[in-house]
Amino acid sequence: MKELFETLLLDRYRLIAFVLEYIVIFAAICADLFAGLRKARRENKLRTSFGFRKTLDKILQYYGVAFFATFIDILIIYIVNGLALELGFKMFAFPIITLIVTFYVCFIEYRSIREKRDAKENARIDEVNRLLSELLKDKSNWEVVENLITALKKIKNVNAD
Repeated sequence: MKELFETLLLDRYRLIAFVLEYIVIFAAICADLFAGLRKARRENKLRTSFGFRKTLDKILQYYGVAFFATFIDILIIYIVNGLALELGFKMFAFPIITLIVTFYVCFIEYRSIREKRDAKENARIDEVNRLLSELLKDKSNWEVVENLITALKKIKNVNAD
């Protein structure tokens, strides 16, 4: 009876670990969503349903992988516990596969947040380079100069925020 109680107590700690891992995955997805919304608002871009659908797709994909990892962890935990009881000692098996998936999802979302910002800044720099090339080709075109000044102001405003 005492062994059963100890096993159930360990299962409670494992359940808490699983729940925390799933909460961390959801928090990473939400962080990416809010970063995208903040950047769209800052740049006065429309927020469409396409981005929200991408977030839903992420949730489905990430939780699908996490459920599969959890299934593997549960198998490992019960195999390890069964072997430990057969050999006569106690062993605590932690849901390590789900933890690895959680860290990987967090890494992916972190990179996603960083890449979006870097890609947008690189696109603006490319636009300025293109305008400078046009300016150097034709010095009498004042419209190009005005476009260059406008682009530089946009970059300055985004970097100031």
